[in-house]
Amino acid sequence: MRRAEIYYINLDPANSSINLKKTRVLIVSNNANNKAANTITVLPIIASILKVHPFEVLIEASDSGLNRAAKAQCHQIRTISKSRLIGQKLGQLDTALMHKIDNAIRLHLSL
Repeated sequence: MRRAEIYYINLDPANSSINLKKTRVLIVSNNANNKAANTITVLPIIASILKVHPFEVLIEASDSGLNRAAKAQCHQIRTISKSRLIGQKLGQLDTALMHKIDNAIRLHLSL
């Protein structure tokens, strides 16, 4: 698994504002960590795109390999065990879109 890739993960057990047992996530941790550690840092990807806040990033289906548009919730960043990954890679974002993701994370964290 590498930065910018999209996977399904199992969220159970989780105590969060996301009430799903399985969700899509974008890997945002660096590739050195992704290779060496037992954890990865991810952002949830949700289908509701009616409102996209400045700390969220719209992901068009054509830019991601997903079957429809979605958004990355950069304010819901979390580190999880790699064992929560389900199945194969669903898609991947390009460098330009990852730059938008990085900017939204910076905005949320006031970096």
